[in-house]
Amino acid sequence: MCKDLVDETGQFLAEIDAATSNESYNDTAVIFSVLSTIGRTIDADQYSDDGRFFTYDGELDTPPISYWPIVESLSRNGIPFDSVIFPNTRLRPDDVTAAKLARYRTVVVPSCWAVNPAQHQVLMSYLENGGNVILHGPYGADLAPEQVKAIIEHPRTLVVADQEAVASALPRQVEAELGPLAAVNLHRLPDDRMAVHLVNYDFDEATDAVVRRKNLEFVIAAPVTAAEAVVYRPGQQQQIIPVSATRGRVSFVLPECDTYAVVELR
Repeated sequence: MCKDLVDETGQFLAEIDAATSNESYNDTAVIFSVLSTIGRTIDADQYSDDGRFFTYDGELDTPPISYWPIVESLSRNGIPFDSVIFPNTRLRPDDVTAAKLARYRTVVVPSCWAVNPAQHQVLMSYLENGGNVILHGPYGADLAPEQVKAIIEHPRTLVVADQEAVASALPRQVEAELGPLAAVNLHRLPDDRMAVHLVNYDFDEATDAVVRRKNLEFVIAAPVTAAEAVVYRPGQQQQIIPVSATRGRVSFVLPECDTYAVVELR
């Protein structure tokens, strides 16, 4: 049984290899500040797994982080996103530029209290070039007060107090009735075509099976054209479905999805 599952998984991964990319059409980016996030993790000793193995008795001296709950909220709301890393520059240099961020409609900045001046300037340049920032939690603890004020009070910055408000504030790039137990990502293929990857986490313990999704209607905002698409599902034959593309939006109906489906637009 285990060998059969491994074989089927390997065959599926090989089948969808051409429909997989490390670039995306996602128009939202979320900043992962290494110092902000890892610092809190180490200081809180979160590796105790919430007290499952031992209880942490220390005092926290770093601000709370909101990266993980925010990206979970985006995923559960069917919002595709990219994580953009602001590194610890003691270990490697910054490689994020305003030009790299320019392709994103919105950049979410969650609890980035350890942003350095160069990283701050990247975000300010992105804003000045027409980008939008959603800011949650503490920001730039080591920056000058006027620098923090500049991003908080920028007309293209939205400051939210509630983590769930981030998802509510973002435009719907993907319109589909996915519910909170599915996640979607938009891969940009080398020839500028798009592949939609859908993961279904809806599991029914009573039947010990994933709940099959049927006839899912998708409308996606992306600068692509296509007349048809190939649907890939593990253990199933490839299927051709029609696609409608007009005015920067593509739409199609995914007939079925068990655990995973890829829709490669052509």
